[in-house]
Amino acid sequence: MLTKKTSSILFCGLMAAFSCAQAQESNWYVGGEVGRSDFSLKLPNGYTTSSPGVSQDKTDTAFGALVGYKATSYLNLEAGYLDLGKYKVSVDGEHGSAKISGFTLNALWKLQVSPQWTLFAKTGIMAARAKGEVQTTGASYSEKKNSVVPVIGIGVDYAVDRNWTVRGQYQDIGAAKLVEEMGSSIKMHDKVLSFGVNYNF
Repeated sequence: MLTKKTSSILFCGLMAAFSCAQAQESNWYVGGEVGRSDFSLKLPNGYTTSSPGVSQDKTDTAFGALVGYKATSYLNLEAGYLDLGKYKVSVDGEHGSAKISGFTLNALWKLQVSPQWTLFAKTGIMAARAKGEVQTTGASYSEKKNSVVPVIGIGVDYAVDRNWTVRGQYQDIGAAKLVEEMGSSIKMHDKVLSFGVNYNF
């Protein structure tokens, strides 16, 4: 049977262990983001999307998810998935579209300006998978291309409390290949403005 003194010692030990566990913050976090893609089509020399009869829908909703690790007080590492949405174009009754998504690996270079606010610059890569489709009268054509493109960005994090962080950021996603024939290629470049929430363990 536990004596009153032994019970008190055990209780104090458990409280101390619990306090230590609470004080230790994990370096891991997860998050999600949603925003707006602004596409631009990169064509071979001599071709343009500014010709009469060309109609473009260059914006769509982008969304993504990530897992992050606080490597140092100045550097975070993040791996995630990003869906950039779809670009659409019409030319004289023919319709084309391109949808791009892929996995990302990024480094965030941080500057903490206050206990709540942190500025960061982002550098990384995206393993992009692009699916292009063309529909003409009585026929359709599709092609998939994989490419690795650079990612750069800037942003700001605001710590709501110990666990929750709100993020706003702007990202420039390098031109992913859509079509490549005889040394010429069609690529899709994207700029993304997004807002997200991270949960710190």
